Amino acid sequence: SGKDQIVSIMFSDVRGFTTMAETMGARDTVSVLNAYFTAPLVIRNTLPCFEDVVREALQPVIQQWLDATLPKMVERLVRTEVERVVGGVA
Repeated sequence: SGKDQIVSIMFSDVRGFTTMAETMGARDTVSVLNAYFTAPLVIRNTLPCFEDVVREALQPVIQQWLDATLPKMVERLVRTEVERVVGGVA
């Protein structure tokens, strides 16, 4: 039979956990979670600011864009500069 108790519950979101867990095996994932849940708990007395929330939401989107766009952009800029220097174009 059950017992009525007053309890406190804390929900937490581990930043980047899904991405990390997708690359780890089950045992490693459990080890990380065990370490996380047994670590000393420090509760901040302030909530995340708007900037933190936006940064966390946009970082993966910006990283995807950079990964897809930056190499082509750098290649084009380097090629243009080499052509300018070698071709003597001012």
